[in-house]
Amino acid sequence: MRILALVIFVVMLPAHASAERFLKREPLMLAPYASVLVKTDACPPGMVMRVRGAIHGRARQRTCIPMEQVLATYGSVL
Repeated sequence: MRILALVIFVVMLPAHASAERFLKREPLMLAPYASVLVKTDACPPGMVMRVRGAIHGRARQRTCIPMEQVLATYGSVL
């Protein structure tokens, strides 16, 4: 439950700060296991990149997910 609240907070923070739904660039600092959505050209059209923070010594997990999945999950928040 805490992770879900943290994810919602992280997603809403840039949305309120810049009036946009997704980050334009991947953040330099990201807490372990936190997720952010990044709109980049690395993913095909209609998809957005989900970046998850990792513990020390591990690489971040970057996954392209369909926009429909994002809207279904975070639609009421966005």
